[in-house]
Amino acid sequence: MAKFEFTAKPEGMGPKGAWVFLGATEFFRGEQDSAAAAFRRALQADPRHRPDPLIFPPPVANAFDAVVRIVLHGRSGDIAAVFTD
Repeated sequence: MAKFEFTAKPEGMGPKGAWVFLGATEFFRGEQDSAAAAFRRALQADPRHRPDPLIFPPPVANAFDAVVRIVLHGRSGDIAAVFTD
């Protein structure tokens, strides 16, 4: 019997990917501040990183984009509004 070894990392798995997964988890738990904080950490790891649309549903991507607009582009906004849509 052949032994299977998985040596490649899935795309996005590393610190930035882990923060996005944590942010998505917190998003679905209704923990707005925790989700936004995790998304901020993903952006600190890589400002160009975005959630993979094949893994994360549009509401998570929208919440992440709201954090991008607020954190990276200096736009004011209420992250909580994204979580209630």
